[in-house]
Amino acid sequence: MEQQRVCSRCGFALTEQHGLRLAGVCGACLEILLSSQGKELSDFIESIPSPAALVDRDLTILSINSEFSSVFGLTRYSIGSRIGEAVDCANPTSDSRCGETLHCFQCGIRRLVDVSRITGESIGRIHVTFRHKSGVDQGYVFTTEKTSDAVLLVIGT
Repeated sequence: MEQQRVCSRCGFALTEQHGLRLAGVCGACLEILLSSQGKELSDFIESIPSPAALVDRDLTILSINSEFSSVFGLTRYSIGSRIGEAVDCANPTSDSRCGETLHCFQCGIRRLVDVSRITGESIGRIHVTFRHKSGVDQGYVFTTEKTSDAVLLVIGT
């Protein structure tokens, strides 16, 4: 028998939404945590055991955890850059930022963020591939969760 999981913040039972129990907190606590500023938001993102980034509608990174930093060789100074630039996507150039090239309209990460942000739906375990600046295709499995006007991207297996 599976032990019932509870929100690590309020203690209420966690329910699955679209097959997900994201980050061990309920939807209401997730909204509270992500609407907070400073340390509470940073602590929350850091508590996610998988690589995670919070991005806005333009794919600008608002926060990342150390797992995300490790996977992509980033520092906290990557906050404020766009996700494609931070992960060295081949499409952004000196003339066009991430989200502004012809290739960006087909970007799987952009599509996931847009669908999650517009519909409010969580999206689970979607494989997305992008071309790295080295010319090698990079593939990751993403889960998204809409929070206020931002989207939490979590990389899984």
